[in-house]
Amino acid sequence: MKAIIAAVAIAALIALSGMTVATERMSISTDRQVYSAGETVTITLVNQCRSPLELQGFWVEDPAGQCIYSPVLLPFAQYINPGEEYDYYWDQSDYEGNQVAEGFYSVCINEGSARIEIVQPSIDISTSKAVYDMGEEVEIIVTNTGEVAAVAPSGITVTNDRGETVFTENTLAFLRILQPGEAVEYIWDQRDDSGKPVSTGTYTITLGGEDMTVTILDEAAHAPTHSAFRPACGQVFDFDSVKPGLPPKRPNSIC
Repeated sequence: MKAIIAAVAIAALIALSGMTVATERMSISTDRQVYSAGETVTITLVNQCRSPLELQGFWVEDPAGQCIYSPVLLPFAQYINPGEEYDYYWDQSDYEGNQVAEGFYSVCINEGSARIEIVQPSIDISTSKAVYDMGEEVEIIVTNTGEVAAVAPSGITVTNDRGETVFTENTLAFLRILQPGEAVEYIWDQRDDSGKPVSTGTYTITLGGEDMTVTILDEAAHAPTHSAFRPACGQVFDFDSVKPGLPPKRPNSIC
């Protein structure tokens, strides 16, 4: 009875003085909330009490609340001191080693959990236009249209209308991580693998599994056909309006 009374008195004094009592607590957090599929999730545990705590494992629950993964722990106890952190890493695989699907997941420990979302990256690949003059640089634009960082695809292949590969380039040397809204541009100078200019025609450019079709024309061949004749007096004759047996239309004189 005396021990109970003493404990109550101590608790009352603590409450009056504004002191707090340390409790066994381990906090959990992740390095961010949204991840691309396959991206490593960093999980940080922090000892928030005043004495060493035994390091515990974590587990991952899917949107239905089912445990889909937990790491294999060491066969002996580990401790982290007050204020210290310990990082775990999850590669987004389940117990079978398969990549988990898109969606929301909870990374849990006994004291709490951190909610994360896994999404597929969204990449848009396009050319600046569909028709190019001979010798004109073909611009291939890769844009991250998603919510998370994404790797720009690598490996450009150009084939002609006969299905023959005329140009290949491994853009892996220029590997880039694109942040949401960021874009990168690749250039094809209309030359084949031997460095010779390609001929006019239709070409298919493949990058990241996406096919884009461009047409290369001779600039002189698709120049405007509209023509006009300006005599000395300044009158303009529109030769596109000429019909057999009839003179060209005469607009008002601009002399």
